[in-house]
Amino acid sequence: MIGVMMWAKLVQRWPQHAGKFISGAVLSWSTIILLTPLCFNFAGIATARFFLGLVESIIGPVFVIVTSNWWTRQEQASRTAFWLSGTPVGNFIGGLLTYGLGKVHGSIATWKIFFLFFGSFSLLFALVVVVLMPDNQTNARWLNQRQKQIAMERVRANQTVTADDKWKWNQFREALRDPQTLLFFVTAM
Repeated sequence: MIGVMMWAKLVQRWPQHAGKFISGAVLSWSTIILLTPLCFNFAGIATARFFLGLVESIIGPVFVIVTSNWWTRQEQASRTAFWLSGTPVGNFIGGLLTYGLGKVHGSIATWKIFFLFFGSFSLLFALVVVVLMPDNQTNARWLNQRQKQIAMERVRANQTVTADDKWKWNQFREALRDPQTLLFFVTAM
């Protein structure tokens, strides 16, 4: 929870760097996963897990920014549902892979094989994200100038704020009274 609040504040302050936040998070996450097999006691595992959770907690806040920057208000619900559906799909595929990797027996402990496999896969994915994930439409490498302009015009009606780092208590109180916000909070916990 603390990580989500910290990252949300940073992403709110610098939304123009959303791609860098995601790239850094995925790269850090995969590095921590790859280094976890070096832990030999509870304190080491707990420390790795703490930092893993801290890095992982950026994804929710930054995906909200990315979704609002790239898609119109009408499209945002389906896009958010799509990226939220990645968790159960990933859990299913990860479960199958873990089952298969559990059958591997060698000189390396099975739990370490899990971390090395998933860490390596995540590192490869992180490198793809670093290369392909833009901060916004203006630096999307796969779009030409005309397409960048169209992409920006599409979301202009969203009136997305690109830099507003002031805490507004009235917005906080409004969020506490909103049933959808409270339901989202409960389901996220």
